[in-house]
Amino acid sequence: MPRCYEYIEEIIQKQEPIETVLRLLVLFSLTNAGLPKKNFDYLRREILHSYGFEHMPLLYNLEKAGLVKRQESRTNWPVISRALQLIVDIKDPENPDDIAYIFAGYAPLSIRLVQHAVRSGWRSIEELLKLLPGPHMDLKRGVSTISSSELLPGSGSQQSTDRVGHRSLVLVVFIGGVTSAEIAALRFLSAQEGMGYDFLVATTKWCDSLQLSAHRLLESYIGLIDRIELVVDARGKGALES
Repeated sequence: MPRCYEYIEEIIQKQEPIETVLRLLVLFSLTNAGLPKKNFDYLRREILHSYGFEHMPLLYNLEKAGLVKRQESRTNWPVISRALQLIVDIKDPENPDDIAYIFAGYAPLSIRLVQHAVRSGWRSIEELLKLLPGPHMDLKRGVSTISSSELLPGSGSQQSTDRVGHRSLVLVVFIGGVTSAEIAALRFLSAQEGMGYDFLVATTKWCDSLQLSAHRLLESYIGLIDRIELVVDARGKGALES
């Protein structure tokens, strides 16, 4: 983490485009459960001195949205990263055997979770899922809870085909957007030996580096909140009936 902080400080001093600085700052804050107060105040001050005080409202809104915040608790990132093997040393780039190859040594969390779901189910990492943002849930059929291995034929085994001799199809849904690199990682996963699944992707948005800028993240967040408030207000006035 200190190297990340030092790099952000360095590109501020070099006056790299502010979009680049803010995008990295947002990612650093989200993965580190915020910034220590000392670093938070220092980086805010450096950004304003380097790029101008006209960016003060943007920094305020990023903090209000929770995209850049002061650290109030320890981050779960080291535990999650080790348990799910998100950082992988690619020993043979010519013959890669892990999805981390797509990101030059980093396995995207979303695709690693898909990998666990189709191979061994999520029950083995249920406690780990509780450390991730947002809820996770079990699907139920009648009164019986269905495990991931029951939902996906052949998961937890080395079966490569289903009962009729065809590869099974798994629908992966990304709410909020997916990157082309994540799609590439799914393709890589599907092509692995012993993997009996093809993946179909559904998403609300296709994301690239420009769309992941701090401005776009803030616009998306505010737009979502506005839509939620609009629906709540409409329901309160009886405009929408359930």
